[in-house]
Amino acid sequence: MNALFEIQENTYNKCVVSIINIMLSRLKNNKPKQDSKVYSKNAGYILELYDGTFLSHKFNCDRKDYNYSECFSKIKLCKGSWQAIRNLIVLVLDNIDLAKDKSYMPFNKNFVNSITFGTFFEYFNPSSLNPGISSNFINFINPPKKCYEYTSNITIEKLKSSCISLIRDYAKKLSTLYFVKNKSQELSFWYNMEDFSRWLKLFENTFPTVYSEFIINCKNGNPLEDFNNYLQTTLSFKQGEKVIVQAFCFQLSKIGSKNLEGNFLGWLRKGIESNKFSSLKNLPNSIQNYYTDDSFRKKEFVRKDKEVVDLDSIFTF
Repeated sequence: MNALFEIQENTYNKCVVSIINIMLSRLKNNKPKQDSKVYSKNAGYILELYDGTFLSHKFNCDRKDYNYSECFSKIKLCKGSWQAIRNLIVLVLDNIDLAKDKSYMPFNKNFVNSITFGTFFEYFNPSSLNPGISSNFINFINPPKKCYEYTSNITIEKLKSSCISLIRDYAKKLSTLYFVKNKSQELSFWYNMEDFSRWLKLFENTFPTVYSEFIINCKNGNPLEDFNNYLQTTLSFKQGEKVIVQAFCFQLSKIGSKNLEGNFLGWLRKGIESNKFSSLKNLPNSIQNYYTDDSFRKKEFVRKDKEVVDLDSIFTF
């Protein structure tokens, strides 16, 4: 690329000049001349896009707040096509403008607003720990993530890690099957899975023997899989063949309630009635009463034996 800096003024391909003029019209700049270093640098990158050598550089794609999906494939499509290069650069400029909205990533709007003609293809990123070129061009090839989506993904990963291993993998399958296209539903589902894990841990710690029998009688030893099977049957009966599963279907209880409710309670009761979960009959209280942390900690009432009275000691007249 060094040879590109030796190109004299007015010798650039007219397509390169046309694309750079678009960049200059939409990015902050100091009206660089064609013989300036910054102009030559960007012209060089554009020529590399056309020649197909752009990706010979090592670029940093380590930012979780950007979407890098298929970005290299989109760059490869630029080889030999000035129109494809123009379209991609215009798309990147549009995405940079979109990222200035507070509802989109990254959070640092001062950084987005500071992107200039000179920092379009490469910029210095002091926070990157990996060697390579940080590029706003690559960062914004895909539309910026929405802030809600980004923060939700972080929360979801935390919720996943808090789930017990017994149900985590199966929960991931359900999440992918039902909720991956709806971030709000996906987030609610994982909150429910965290609650499910909490309940199972309390159950195991408080009633270990009953819990063991309960787990053994679940399909494949997995209470979530067993519950999902019950849910499919119940929803099919109500909705027909095209079952629509929503996150609230996996709730253990309603907000503010102290008891198990809804489909979850229905699943346990069905198991008790069929004797599949007959071990739950041995609990001191009805299963619906065990939901909150306190409900598992409460000391059960212990009936005292009646006092034995010595008849000989009874005063007789």
